[in-house]
Amino acid sequence: MVINIKVDGDYLDGKFAPLAIELNRDIYSVNIFLTSEQTNESLEYDFNFQIHPLKDICADSGFTTHQTIEIINGDESDAQHEFTSKISDLREDPFREEILPIEIKFSNPKNPDDGNIELISADEFEFTIFTEGDELSPTQTAEKLKLIFNQ
Repeated sequence: MVINIKVDGDYLDGKFAPLAIELNRDIYSVNIFLTSEQTNESLEYDFNFQIHPLKDICADSGFTTHQTIEIINGDESDAQHEFTSKISDLREDPFREEILPIEIKFSNPKNPDDGNIELISADEFEFTIFTEGDELSPTQTAEKLKLIFNQ
């Protein structure tokens, strides 16, 4: 099974600043909005700093990923075009053949809609979805994630 990962962001002065990630499989999709801290970490270290753990969770759980990049605001430089040609339309194979469940936990289990969502794979790769500015509640986002991960 293939999970599509579309990363939206800005490309300015030779750097890509990821702002949001859309996960999509078949007819199901969910948006994950990155915090300013996550975007800044990606600028400081590497664009994949925030995307790589999410892709590892998918691969560790038996999913193929297909990554695309969408530049929202860009400088249209040669560097931008080179970046998108190298990083967009990437397909990565899973670490294993069987599909394993991805654990979806709430950081505040007593009140799931007042906290964040944690994704954890079998080999304990982790990714936190910070939900403060999301259009959906954490429980709604978790339900969409379950559909995408077929759980």
